[in-house]
Amino acid sequence: MGRGEAAGLKGPRCDSWRGRQQLLCRRRDHLGPADELLPTLPAGSVARDFHPGLILPGFVDTHVHYPLTDVIASFGTQLLEWLERYTFPAERRFCDAPHARAVCEFFLDELVRNGTTTALAFGTVHRQSIDVFFEAAEARGMRTIAGKVLMDRNCPEDPRDTPQNGMRESAELIDR
Repeated sequence: MGRGEAAGLKGPRCDSWRGRQQLLCRRRDHLGPADELLPTLPAGSVARDFHPGLILPGFVDTHVHYPLTDVIASFGTQLLEWLERYTFPAERRFCDAPHARAVCEFFLDELVRNGTTTALAFGTVHRQSIDVFFEAAEARGMRTIAGKVLMDRNCPEDPRDTPQNGMRESAELIDR
């Protein structure tokens, strides 16, 4: 449970809490002014004071390519040039599990550090890129939707995949 300022919206089912210290507990039936709720909690309850902070739910990123972490903000005048110069070379490196793991660990740490707790993330055509992603996300207790990218045209030979291999490896991921 934490103690801090909670900001709400005015409406038929909510109240404005701005400027009042609130107590937020892990159980939904404990929410209200801290000075009223603290005395009612069971002995041994631990309260953490986040005042003057604002307690918010985790952010949700609905579209993010974690293999592009190392090429964010790379210059490119057109999309195809950018893909050929930066994206495809970066994605090729994800055939190496230790590289994929290192980038993934940094990527997920940055998401959490910035308040993102749930993400829909794209890997590469390499199965290990998504294997390490699932392992690292699970270790952090993150909610993720992720999968292997299917790419069989309009790209260099590497990182190209075949539809048959992409379907097989995706089915194997789903079965796990």
